[in-house]
Amino acid sequence: MAPPIASKAPNPPTPLDLAAALTKICARYEDITCCHSTATLPEKKLRNARQAFVPPEEIVIFLCDDTLFGSNNLGFAVCTGGLYWKNDWATATKRTRLTWAEFVERDITYDAQHYDINLGRGDRIGAAAMGGEDGRARLTALLVEIRDFLRTVLPSSAS
Repeated sequence: MAPPIASKAPNPPTPLDLAAALTKICARYEDITCCHSTATLPEKKLRNARQAFVPPEEIVIFLCDDTLFGSNNLGFAVCTGGLYWKNDWATATKRTRLTWAEFVERDITYDAQHYDINLGRGDRIGAAAMGGEDGRARLTALLVEIRDFLRTVLPSSAS
């Protein structure tokens, strides 16, 4: 169940309210081995993710590492402005970023054959090193939970 937020659609939440709500959702998934919230995120992992795929202006709420040795040069980040990711050579994707307004329109599924989280429209997050089969399924559930929550608080683009 998504946490309550101060404002509901059609009035979008403030960035601070949105970050707080996303933090509460992500905290329930922090026990997955490859994942960190801002409270437990090692500085080196954050630095590597910023060099590889997270813009410096973004506030990272949750970071998942898809590397075998924990460098966090690959993976995905839940940020205040949207979802960012970087894959290895084995996972093709059309994009590497979705704003939250774009993200709410996506169908999110787990592709067990390719170890990918499918975001639809040709966008995929490689997840081969993300916490085994259970971890990948839970990360997919996390993204679905975030999407479903955002659908309740962001203005609909279908107006």
